[in-house]
Amino acid sequence: MAEASISIDQEHFSCSICLYLLKEPVTTPCGHSFCMVCINGFWDEEDQKKVYSCPQCREAFAPRPVLRKSNVLTEIIDILQKTEQQTSFAQSLKIISHEAQDVECDSCIGVKEKAVKSCLTCLASYCDTHVQAHHESPAFKKHMLITALSNLQEKTCAQHCKLLEVFCRTDQRVICYQCSMDKHKDHDTVPVQDEWMEKKKYFGDLQQKHQNRLESREKTLLELKDVIEAYKRSAQEAVEDSDKVFAELLLSIEKRRSEVTELIRAQEKAELAQTAEVIKQLEQEIADLKRRQAGLEKLSQTTGYVHFLQRFQFLSPELETADTFKVDFNRQWSFENFKKSIIQLKEEIEDFCKEKVEKVSENAVTFDQIIIMPEPETREEFLKYSCELSLDPNTANYNLELSNDDTHVTCDNKPHKYPDHPERFTFWQQVLSKQSVSPRSYWEAELAEKYGDVFSLRWGSEKTVFISGHKMVKEALVTQLDSFADRPVVPLFHKIFKGLGVALSNGYLWKNQRKFIVTHLRHFGEGRKALELSIQQESIFLCEAFKAEKGPFDPQFFLNNAVSNIISALVFGHRFEYHDENFLNILRLDAEAVFLAGSTQAQLYNAFPRLFDYLPGPHRKIFANYAKNISVLRRRNKKTQGELGSLKSSGLHRQFPSRNGEEKVQAEIDKVIGQSRQASMADKPNMPYTEAVIHEIQRVGNIVPLGFPKMACKDTVLGGFFIPKGTAVTTNLSSVLNDKNEWETPDTFNPGHFLDDQGQFLKKDAFLPFSAGRRVCLGEQLARMELFLFFTSLFQCFTFSPCPGEELSLEGQMGFTYSPRPYRMCVTPR
Repeated sequence: MAEASISIDQEHFSCSICLYLLKEPVTTPCGHSFCMVCINGFWDEEDQKKVYSCPQCREAFAPRPVLRKSNVLTEIIDILQKTEQQTSFAQSLKIISHEAQDVECDSCIGVKEKAVKSCLTCLASYCDTHVQAHHESPAFKKHMLITALSNLQEKTCAQHCKLLEVFCRTDQRVICYQCSMDKHKDHDTVPVQDEWMEKKKYFGDLQQKHQNRLESREKTLLELKDVIEAYKRSAQEAVEDSDKVFAELLLSIEKRRSEVTELIRAQEKAELAQTAEVIKQLEQEIADLKRRQAGLEKLSQTTGYVHFLQRFQFLSPELETADTFKVDFNRQWSFENFKKSIIQLKEEIEDFCKEKVEKVSENAVTFDQIIIMPEPETREEFLKYSCELSLDPNTANYNLELSNDDTHVTCDNKPHKYPDHPERFTFWQQVLSKQSVSPRSYWEAELAEKYGDVFSLRWGSEKTVFISGHKMVKEALVTQLDSFADRPVVPLFHKIFKGLGVALSNGYLWKNQRKFIVTHLRHFGEGRKALELSIQQESIFLCEAFKAEKGPFDPQFFLNNAVSNIISALVFGHRFEYHDENFLNILRLDAEAVFLAGSTQAQLYNAFPRLFDYLPGPHRKIFANYAKNISVLRRRNKKTQGELGSLKSSGLHRQFPSRNGEEKVQAEIDKVIGQSRQASMADKPNMPYTEAVIHEIQRVGNIVPLGFPKMACKDTVLGGFFIPKGTAVTTNLSSVLNDKNEWETPDTFNPGHFLDDQGQFLKKDAFLPFSAGRRVCLGEQLARMELFLFFTSLFQCFTFSPCPGEELSLEGQMGFTYSPRPYRMCVTPR
């Protein structure tokens, strides 16, 4: 009787506990099937309650059902496995046949005929003539012939002389079927065509990605060339316009030069005309005087008395005429004043032109840029705009002391003897930089190293005290835990929450809300079995979601949903599906608001709230997002979700500096938990290395570097400094998690920070990712439980690796929290 041919996806026959194909399948009374070992292991943990539930639908049974192996399911699974092997081999040959080219016969002498078959036993190829021996001789009966294939030895197993038809994902190599049943028995193996199809799909996606990028780049190149041509045309028009304007300006100056020249010549002509009349008169008078002089000379030589007296009587009236000609000369005349006026005009024009040309040059430099650089977000990107600054001693206030190299300034309120200078600050305690800064500049100020672990800064009109270092932070939050228990008014959050909620309230209201939350978290089962089972159940959904992803993907989407579902189960009484659009929209709006809250413009709202109420900016988007969410999530413990979601996202892409670290975690999981059951909190003490890795991820992740702001609720003294009541205080948790006095290698991922010499877990006082004291995160214990159970479940089921050709960056993005940038990774089921 012919067997019916059916096609069923193997996922229908997978155990929802171990996520693998059913082994010794059994069926519970509710109708769900599991591996015998998996369900018994799951129920063994419920023996104390004497109530046994289905891991999939949670239906309870009492007493414990008796389970028997399902023969029907066993036969179906055997058929599936055999069919998979046959299909694997057939498709392998089909894939290989596509690679076949003209192969020469290995037995032909002289001219090589085209081979038609290859023998996997002989590892040789034969033409029609020489392959007949394999068809006719009994000695070759057991030899396997396939379509002629080149480089046969490269495609067969050297140990078993069988075709390489299986791919080992664990060792990332092609093996034969015999190898898969021998040395690679416990490895993750798949038929070569499955891996080929997956890689083919990946390369198809990669090719499409490159094609899209190529088209985008070509389009960008064309657009850039068009923009450049338009820019060149615009620049040429500007040059022509400037030439025209300067030419007109030169003509105008030339015209003024001609007018001045004419003025000088007119003055010269008038003066010379006047002097010409005087010269003519003088010349005539000189001629008359010469004539008279000659007459007198002649008369004086006359010897006759009568003649002399007669002539003298006649000439006397003419010689005795009065001297009426008078003229004065201006011997001090000069054009120097005029020259000075011209020179002054020249200097004024030069100064005016210099000033105006500088403005024109500034406008030329500040033209709209062709290429707009993206806004920097990480320190590495900011460093591109770094600049070295030095201080100008001519501007320093008398109460400021500058270092010898003018790079450090100290305010000691002691007058210093600086020489008088018009640019010196005499009232404000300020100093200017010698260098001018470009429109986009970046510099860093080392405050804690310079001023110690306690220093203050002004933010707007308010003063904030910063506390750094493990010793001083512990002193503030633990030793003086009642001194810094209040919250300051943060305008950005006060606008939304009005000072309500356990995170922002103070005094009697805060104490009652805190007591309510702590009490009800205990009631819901924090630290007990109820929440643990809820997290275990969610981890099953999370692993199934990961398994459904066939290619590279961003895990943050699923991780944030999973973490949120634990809180949602407490608040709303049910979880949300990972593709619930309403819930996803809530998470998206919340994530966007948290990110924007850390932006510079949003922080400016905290400094000048009244001003920014009338200005646009990211604060308006934050208010709008929370307005949409607040009606639905009034009782949502946002802090727990935000911290844990970021920690989990950070953990997967930070993981380990080498593959060895991941293998050590998985080896510990396999040793303590195995693959037959889920992790429980009872396993935690027996998994010191995994616990150390989780703690190190939190330390390096450092998602709330400055914690949440606090306020002194009474006058206090810290580190020798007086801090008055009402002063805002910021505890630098990043300085604690990277304190060189507490951590051997603070800048390196090192799980050994939390392990003693015997390899046992070691608690560290400087581990404060959830802060400490009165304002410690109330969801810390819940978060620790989720971290352990989610982390172990994921690494129990999967091996994580970066996408081929993509490099994961450890640089995060700073919002209100420090979270990883969007990234993709690959998961391989174990």
